[in-house]
Amino acid sequence: MKKLTSALVVIAGIITATSGWAAGCDIGVPKTQRLILSDLIVDPNLPPGSLLDSKIINVAGWMAQSCTGSVQYQSTMAGSWSRPSAIMPGVYDTDVPGVGVKITDYRFSDSFVPLAATLTPGDDTPMLGSDIQLLFYRTGDITPGSFSGGEVARFSLPDSNGNLTNVLSLQMVSGAVRIKSCYAKTPHLTVQLGSISRSAFGSYGSTVAPTAFNIELLCQGDLPVNVSFSSASSTPSPEPGIVPIDNVPGAATGVAIKIMYRDGSPLYFDTPRTYHNAGERELTIPLLAAYTPIGNNVTSGTARAAITFTITQN
Repeated sequence: MKKLTSALVVIAGIITATSGWAAGCDIGVPKTQRLILSDLIVDPNLPPGSLLDSKIINVAGWMAQSCTGSVQYQSTMAGSWSRPSAIMPGVYDTDVPGVGVKITDYRFSDSFVPLAATLTPGDDTPMLGSDIQLLFYRTGDITPGSFSGGEVARFSLPDSNGNLTNVLSLQMVSGAVRIKSCYAKTPHLTVQLGSISRSAFGSYGSTVAPTAFNIELLCQGDLPVNVSFSSASSTPSPEPGIVPIDNVPGAATGVAIKIMYRDGSPLYFDTPRTYHNAGERELTIPLLAAYTPIGNNVTSGTARAAITFTITQN
């Protein structure tokens, strides 16, 4: 008898359902923010590198309703603001000569444009952006003028098909740079009161060695300006116009510096006065500085103090 041998061959496989997807975001309708900026009023005495002004752009909100997978985010400068400054790293030239700009990032508010990052947000979690700040710097000699219109920055994420798409575009509409109507002829001024004997001091509130000095302004146009003075001391002023002296080793005690208008009336700190009402080309603010006792006992030593003055206009 022939012996039959049988065998079972099992053929098995796995059939899988295949699907293709791309990392991306549900962006919805891309946003355009029109920039209508108030004019930058520039003091020509500010040195290159100085911050001229800053503007807040209120755009906080969702960038994407949700994202899937790891997505590539990027922000870039654009148009007439896309050229890096040759003077200041991280600053970009605007089309107004001598004025540069930095823009804080939409997603990462503590960083600046341009920026690229890989993001892995949770599924079904909205991706949020912050308000944006524009910081304008002096990069050289300023020629007053207007900013050109057009896109100046964009912020992008991949859409649901994986294609990089703008979620926000900043579009310049209007804004200009102007020189202040008035600015200081001499930004830094030293007034010497000289050496005085302690015996020269009288009662509280009296003044010793009044010394005249002037704040001189150079002006253009016909817009009024406001001028205010402030004490630079960290110690509060006890009375209008009184500037406590610097508390340093070897300093005198019981004495302060009093600042007055030339007619003897006190100078009130942080209180603006309006000047340049008649389109003058030069203005002089006449002042007096004097020693004044503020205690029962004046001791010898150095007596230095400082005030600042600020010029503003609408």
